[in-house]
Amino acid sequence: MRATFGRSVRRISFALLLLVVCAPSIRAQSSNCNQTATATGAATTAAAVTVTLTPPDRQFVYICSIDITEVANAAVTGDAGPAPLFTTTNLDTNLVWVGDNATQGTGWSKQVLSQVYAIPLRTATAGTAFTIVTSAGQSTQSVRINIVGFFGK
Repeated sequence: MRATFGRSVRRISFALLLLVVCAPSIRAQSSNCNQTATATGAATTAAAVTVTLTPPDRQFVYICSIDITEVANAAVTGDAGPAPLFTTTNLDTNLVWVGDNATQGTGWSKQVLSQVYAIPLRTATAGTAFTIVTSAGQSTQSVRINIVGFFGK
């Protein structure tokens, strides 16, 4: 019984030590979210909207938050055209989000994504840009993509 209790105390002590050592590092990284990129444009079939954060040589991009919003700049007829897809590049597993293709009145806005990462996402390859690009959607929709992050080793 004493041996089991002693091992449990040691494990808990070790876990607390790790937390004390690692927590300031995680907080310091999150507070460095000082790089921003924004792209706005029409989600037409002719052009894609692309937002990019490009790090210095040999540094990674750390993504703190992503926000994607669609706005109807004219009435949107539901299912009359493709819903835009939003895809990332330079992550170990690239992410995909699907925009809205429902009937919308002029001026309506729809938040596709508003994600804050408590532990920032790190890009897969140092010195390579992180991008989010949209496929073509309906010509009556506009999109705004915001990225907040920082560069580091």
